[in-house]
Amino acid sequence: MSVELIIGRAGTGKTFALLDRVKKILQVAPLRTKIFLLLPAYQTYRAELELASITGGSLNAVMCNFQHFARQILSEVGGSTVPRISEIGKRIILRKILKKNAKDLRYYRKAADQRGFTEILSQELGELLLRRR
Repeated sequence: MSVELIIGRAGTGKTFALLDRVKKILQVAPLRTKIFLLLPAYQTYRAELELASITGGSLNAVMCNFQHFARQILSEVGGSTVPRISEIGKRIILRKILKKNAKDLRYYRKAADQRGFTEILSQELGELLLRRR
């Protein structure tokens, strides 16, 4: 098993290089090789069409976007059974935390009572978590 990354700016030929590489791999070992192609969601459909035209169709090349790939992995390892919390659920929990700890807030005591603050706080926390990854 190996992992190959093809990265670069738009228009530099990444998709062409990717599909050319897949074609060469499938020519050498068409039935033994399983290939996963990870692309941004907006590119998967076009790349699938190009792959089908280049290879004549291949069952061993799986094209998916990052979100689909993550869901597939989670379903295989059991992570998809973890309950998810909705955006509204996050806001309700944040509201309860703010109310319970209002006297301990140093900077956002007044803002915590304002309408929409939990929405902003939830978005900011989400951004912080994304940056951490």
